[in-house]
Amino acid sequence: MRYEKIRVKGLLSKYAAADDWFHVNCSLNAYRGCEHCCVYCDGRAERYHIDDFCTHIRVKENAPDVLRHELSHMGLLANSTMMSETLIPFLSTADAERARRDRGPPPVVGVCGGVSDGYQPAEESHRVTRGVLKTLLDFEAPVYVLTKSTLVLRDLALLKEIHDVAFADVVFTVTLYDEETAAVFEPGAPPPHERLAALEEVRMAGLHGGVMATPLIPTIGDTVENMGRLARAARWAGAESILFGGLTLRPGRQKEYFLRVVRERCPDSYGAIQRMYSNNDPNGNP
Repeated sequence: MRYEKIRVKGLLSKYAAADDWFHVNCSLNAYRGCEHCCVYCDGRAERYHIDDFCTHIRVKENAPDVLRHELSHMGLLANSTMMSETLIPFLSTADAERARRDRGPPPVVGVCGGVSDGYQPAEESHRVTRGVLKTLLDFEAPVYVLTKSTLVLRDLALLKEIHDVAFADVVFTVTLYDEETAAVFEPGAPPPHERLAALEEVRMAGLHGGVMATPLIPTIGDTVENMGRLARAARWAGAESILFGGLTLRPGRQKEYFLRVVRERCPDSYGAIQRMYSNNDPNGNP
């Protein structure tokens, strides 16, 4: 595994409207590449321009500072470190409160992008995602976390602080209930039962939380048995929601790698999946 520290000029991806899957206004990736190495991840696709996706992790070491700059540029006011750079301290109490209201609601920020998990193993030592959360707390910005990692529990107290002033929603991706099958397709991620146990802790702490059961692998993950077991497990863990979604396979290295693994590890499913995606839709739809 190779880690490379990089400095970036931009961080946030902004949307014209709230994303209808994740309900965020903007999102970010603290890393490029992901050690979870999920077989189905479309982060492997050429469109993301990430070579050696699982073995070369780029650490965006200046991400918290860039985020602070971008949020300030959007007209948001931080309640602590940035305060001295605004006129707020020189206004009357009433005028200051009015200025805060006039800034409008802060955006809901997706902290862990769908391409690179912000709580992958690199985060344990590099702590970029934790720095991002501290910045978002300063701006009292609502947070959406999507992860496969139990490492998010390290920052539970910080997320609770964010939740107390805005809200924090922590969602765990769990696509396969059977742990042997999950190990085939999500080799670098904690097993499903650990993710569900972490979700239970999140909910017991008073935060929002749920399950993202996406992508469901045709003939493997979209069975009544697997979906039913996931739904029951999510309910037992206290999930507020579970969202099922399909698999996209973009033509090129993502699709080729995925089909190669299916052919080797789940040969009974290979023919059906290969036929479903034989149209080579550029967006990966079957």
